[in-house]
Amino acid sequence: MSRIRAFALLKNKAHKRIALAIMLFASLIGKALSNTVAAEMSHIDPIEAKIEFLSSEDYGLLIQPKARAKDPIEVRYRIKVSASGVSGESSTSQGGSKQLDSTYRVLSTVSMRQQGEARFEAKLTLVTPEGEELRLSETYQQEVQVR
Repeated sequence: MSRIRAFALLKNKAHKRIALAIMLFASLIGKALSNTVAAEMSHIDPIEAKIEFLSSEDYGLLIQPKARAKDPIEVRYRIKVSASGVSGESSTSQGGSKQLDSTYRVLSTVSMRQQGEARFEAKLTLVTPEGEELRLSETYQQEVQVR
């Protein structure tokens, strides 16, 4: 199981750009985002999001975006998952709305299967009632298993 976390606080576009730049830099140097990436904010409470990749013999790879918030808030979400490997390419999108609170909530579960080595990319977008966005993108590399 690969478990990546990212934390961002939303206030304006400048803060989002700073948070995204820090996340990109951390991923480029090969470090998992185990710490928080934050920007100051005044009127919107913190929202934390992560994408989990879970291997399942029955369902292939399960991709679960999760989110939580300091105070209750309803957000809209969209998850897009792409896969590419020796058996071809595929992608799927799901979306909806979810009431968040201080406990991580599974926003959606996406199941994808690829034979052999494959690369999966998940892109999550959360939108607050004020229209501000939190974006998170994670990849998972499936290796060939030798038996």
